[in-house]
Amino acid sequence: MFKNSTVIVFLWGLFFALSVFGVEVEDQVVGERPIEMVWANRTMDTRPPLIDFEDLTGWTVEARNAEARLIQSREQQIWGRYTGKLVYRRTSEAPSVILRPPRPVRITAPFDCVNLWTYGNSLWAPDSSDPGRVNLLIESESGVEDVLEIGRLSWPLWNLHHRKAELREPALLTGIEIKDFSNDGDRTAFFDNLSFYAEELEPLSLKTSAKRGVDPFPGQSPGLNTGAGRLPFPTREETILPTNATQDFTTSLDQEGDAFVFRYRGADGELEYVYEPQAGTLSDLRASWRGRGKVFQPMVDGGVYGAGGVPGELEFIS
Repeated sequence: MFKNSTVIVFLWGLFFALSVFGVEVEDQVVGERPIEMVWANRTMDTRPPLIDFEDLTGWTVEARNAEARLIQSREQQIWGRYTGKLVYRRTSEAPSVILRPPRPVRITAPFDCVNLWTYGNSLWAPDSSDPGRVNLLIESESGVEDVLEIGRLSWPLWNLHHRKAELREPALLTGIEIKDFSNDGDRTAFFDNLSFYAEELEPLSLKTSAKRGVDPFPGQSPGLNTGAGRLPFPTREETILPTNATQDFTTSLDQEGDAFVFRYRGADGELEYVYEPQAGTLSDLRASWRGRGKVFQPMVDGGVYGAGGVPGELEFIS
């Protein structure tokens, strides 16, 4: 009777301690590692991790305009035995979540690269809300906390985020920040191996290849295709462009107000691409088959983005 009571008290104490620290332990089915890792027999990461998420004791969760909890989990597997599972949702505008280790983690070796493995969640159907972005909070010796942008959580499989970073030595990792998410219902993300390292880039030495099947346009570099012989492809000057369905067609480019209209008119129909500079992204491009459905945006949210998928300041010139 005494032994059983001791076990019960111990378990309740353990549960209480983990709850206070903001971390839960999840009892669930163990997930499968990515099949390509299994086939390649890759059981060790290429970079030694500073944080491997095997032990979340003492980690805390700071939520602003959000609800979140961090769970030690085996639901999604990649390296080691456990991963960190974050369940999060916004409760108001401008939400953010910061995962704090028990104490700042010192980064002792020189580094110019950061790797972080994440398993995110899709921003497409059926839930189109933004799953958010991941940043690392890094404190220098002077006590200044910098934000290092890592990337989006929008890939619903294991994904390696690789970022170049300025050399900071010594430095402290003070937290992992998730922000800019718009989901009102619970979503999950998983984290594994976070590593800092100096990347050694050896000079490239590549052999030349046979010339291409067709000559490049004047002024275009042939690259390494300067060797003897010819490749069996491409087989025509148009390369992979599809053949048109009809030879009875015309194309034109016109300016209509602030918009530029590319038109194709043929026996098979009339196609329009309308480019009207507004946001500065490829969302400004609209397309339609005249008389065959609605106008649509073929390259929505495309364009030039900075590190971490954040658009830069855009200035319209001409």
